[in-house]
Amino acid sequence: MLSEGQKWKYNIGVPQGSSLGPILWLLVINEVLDLRETENVLIQAYADDIIIMLRSTASYHFTGMSENILKHLEIITARRYNVEFFQSARQLRNTSNQNIRGNWQVRWSDSRKGTWTKKFYEKVDTKRICGDFYFNQVLAGHGVFGSFQGSMFGKPAECQCGQNIESLSHVILECELWRDLRSEWPKSWKNKDLKELVPIHEFRSQASAIVKALYETGSMDWS
Repeated sequence: MLSEGQKWKYNIGVPQGSSLGPILWLLVINEVLDLRETENVLIQAYADDIIIMLRSTASYHFTGMSENILKHLEIITARRYNVEFFQSARQLRNTSNQNIRGNWQVRWSDSRKGTWTKKFYEKVDTKRICGDFYFNQVLAGHGVFGSFQGSMFGKPAECQCGQNIESLSHVILECELWRDLRSEWPKSWKNKDLKELVPIHEFRSQASAIVKALYETGSMDWS
C-alpha cells in the first residue's frame, strides 16, 4: 500500500478455496510474491486472491502497466511449473457470453411462443430496444387491436372503418381512419411492410401515435 510516499507491506490470511489446492497455490503464490517489484507496482496476496497495485499520474497508463505485469507473471509461472494459460479472463468471459447467447438463440428459435415478435427479431441480441406502452403492442401483437381482442376475449374483430378485420397490419398501414397520421410518412415507407419498418427508429413514434389514437377511440366505446 502506498500513501504519501510511505510504503507498508502486509500479508495476512491463509489459502482457501483455491482451485490449485493449498500446496500448489503456496508454491505459485510465493513465486509471485518473490518477484522483484518494479517501480510503481506492488503485489500483495490475501487468502486465495492476488492484488496488483499500480501507481501512476495518468489513468491511461494503467492499462499498459497491468498488461505488462500480468504477461510477466504468466511467463514466469509457465516456465517454472510447466503451466500454460490458454485463455485470459476476458477471453473466458467472451466465450461464456457466446455460449449463453447461442443457447438463448436455440431456445428462441425453437419456442412456439412469440411468433409475431420473431417477425421483427429473428436473432437474439443484448441491445436495448426503446419502446413505450403503445409501440410495445406493435412488437408483441397484443393489446387494443380487434383481431387480438376477438381471439382472446371473444369481442368483435371488425375494424371501426368497416372495411376489414382490425389486425395490427391493417391499423398501422392501411386503415383510412388513420390516413392523416400517415400523411407525413416519408415516401420510402409507402411500400414497406412492418418487418421493414419496425427497425427504423423514426417509425416507432409514428406507430405509437396510431396505436394511441386507436386506444383512445376504443376507450370511449368501452365507457
